[in-house]
Amino acid sequence: MSHFITTHDENNMSLFSKTVPEARHHLKFPGAELQMIYSGHSYPPHPSDDTEIKQYAQDRQTDFPGGELTPIPGFYASIVSFPPGHQSGGPMHRSLTLDILIVLEGEFECVLDSGESRILKQGDSITQRGTMHQWKNVSENESWLRFMTFNLSLQRSFIVNGESLEPVYSH
Repeated sequence: MSHFITTHDENNMSLFSKTVPEARHHLKFPGAELQMIYSGHSYPPHPSDDTEIKQYAQDRQTDFPGGELTPIPGFYASIVSFPPGHQSGGPMHRSLTLDILIVLEGEFECVLDSGESRILKQGDSITQRGTMHQWKNVSENESWLRFMTFNLSLQRSFIVNGESLEPVYSH
């Protein structure tokens, strides 16, 4: 599958960038597939020149600092695919991001540390706000789960009810 990025020429005409290959970039992700769609290291984005596209090209070659899945500060978009029966990153995890997920194919269960859970099906979406969670592929017929994510970094930590919440990773 291809991914295209637009830019502008010296006459401010829109065109397709040639800075980054059109093939989607696959990242290593424990037990799953992650295709990087786009990233940026500032918010809001600054499309006035190709600096951001060049940074994205570099992100395709290296991991983000500190093992984060989203640059801090910054944003990230990807397509994530879980094989049948896959469960995300250990028992529970929290990233310091605002995540919007849209299910493209299959079904997954989002389990929260409170014990609450929801089943999301094709076309459903969820917004996670620094949420301690776990995802499980519960698709029928041993099917793959695919969802698109849009992630926006939050502060390094944030306060909820007087407690500082930090990232938790269990890979």
